[in-house]
Amino acid sequence: MNATMEPSRLLVAGDVHGNVGWFRRLCDLAVQHECDAVLQLGDFGYWPHAPDGLRFLKHVSHHAARVGVDVYWIDGNHENHVALRDLPRRADGLVAVASRCLYIPRGHRWTWSG
Repeated sequence: MNATMEPSRLLVAGDVHGNVGWFRRLCDLAVQHECDAVLQLGDFGYWPHAPDGLRFLKHVSHHAARVGVDVYWIDGNHENHVALRDLPRRADGLVAVASRCLYIPRGHRWTWSG
């Protein structure tokens, strides 16, 4: 699935806080439950200003591609909000922060599957 298609089944999670191990486990759970996308609800761990934050994004892309899921996430209070505000939005209003990883900005509205 590429990140422009609607997912048919979601794995919903929260509070990953940039933890690579937890995120890897979420990807494995997505496969186990036949999900084609992960929807992460807050405290994802977007810290591009820090080496660990960049490492986390690299691993998110790797594990999402490894299992064939896309990752959508909304921010929580533990993100770099200044960096998020500076990122360009795509035509659909989402923000690509890494391969297979899309940020859903605050206030954004969308519809999946009607």
